[in-house]
Amino acid sequence: MASVWIVTRDGARGRKYHLYFTDPVSGKNVHHKGFERWKDAQAEGHRLRAYIDTGSLGELRQAKERNRPLTVGDVAEALAADWETRAVKGRLSPKTLQGYKDFLSLVVRDFGDRLIMELSAEEVEAYHIALLKKRTPVTANRRLFVLKQVGKKAAALKAVAGNPYAAITYASEAKQMRTRRLSPEEAARLVRAAADKGVRRYMLPIVLLTLDYGASRQELLDLSWDRVDLAEGVITFIRTKNGVVRTRDLTERCLAALADWKKQQRGQRERRNVTRPSSNLVFCHSDGRRFSDFRSAWRGLTRAAALVDYRFHDNRHTYCSSIVNVGGSLKDVMEMIGHRDIRSANRYSHLERERVADVQRRVGELYARVGESDGDEGCGKRGRRKGAGARGSRGRG
Repeated sequence: MASVWIVTRDGARGRKYHLYFTDPVSGKNVHHKGFERWKDAQAEGHRLRAYIDTGSLGELRQAKERNRPLTVGDVAEALAADWETRAVKGRLSPKTLQGYKDFLSLVVRDFGDRLIMELSAEEVEAYHIALLKKRTPVTANRRLFVLKQVGKKAAALKAVAGNPYAAITYASEAKQMRTRRLSPEEAARLVRAAADKGVRRYMLPIVLLTLDYGASRQELLDLSWDRVDLAEGVITFIRTKNGVVRTRDLTERCLAALADWKKQQRGQRERRNVTRPSSNLVFCHSDGRRFSDFRSAWRGLTRAAALVDYRFHDNRHTYCSSIVNVGGSLKDVMEMIGHRDIRSANRYSHLERERVADVQRRVGELYARVGESDGDEGCGKRGRRKGAGARGSRGRG
């Protein structure tokens, strides 16, 4: 039988009953949880003892190491190791990895010492709701996403029977969803500003690639010259976030801008005597070191183009909106931008409805014109028949 016991402690805030158990793997004594009532501590002790002896892990008694109740911190550590492996294999960008780990650290801060098997779905949902009251839906949903990943990993480790948080729903982010996009005139201003001699030379191909293909910041920072065929005029984007690969024909202006930037990059390396750059990245320092970002250059560019409240990611909205405005469907948006789920393209459904409504209006006008034409002909025929009859009557009289 598992070793579980209660320790009574008197403190400044009154008496508390602390539940402990002996880790069946390490043999160490572990603090489980504190209670204000003996009855609650006793009930939890019975549940914990049953869990260790014959509960959720009963089927795993042959693997002793799996009988150790894992904490949220234990599972989080294993999950972070999985993410790092994915990053090494190129399936997760460094920026995404860091973002995941940042949110994971917050989850560990709030739940790290708790046993994963006793962190219920109801408690996680209450945690999500509490976050929504003081944080944005996006932030609260990111925290919930990480907790769902912790639950999934715990199930894989056989620490719980299935992901206990899988059914918890995310909050709507519709109110926070940005819809800012460029008008054709604003887009032209942005391109002119990027082509100015005072701007860093790599910004023109960056701007053109994000306007013409909806390339994300990550896709651009990860783009290497072996995925750009200037001779054939073809480019391949790889979105590590979802593994989508997009191969597209280069527009004339993108082809010219990339060829010019490659020439500029080669010239920089010759002047600085860089014979062996550390990478083959398109957008990087002259020695091949990866750009961490280009936010500063982007902010200067938007100021020069007089663009208000316009972020780099908004270029993807501009691209998707342009697809719909020229007659593309939401499926076209999904495929051309690199989304795996049609729900990601639904934010542009209002544009598709507007386009379809315009087509419907023109169809209605077409039938209306046909109807008017038929009506005129019918009236004419009836009028001629009536006139003919009258003339005949007068003739006979």
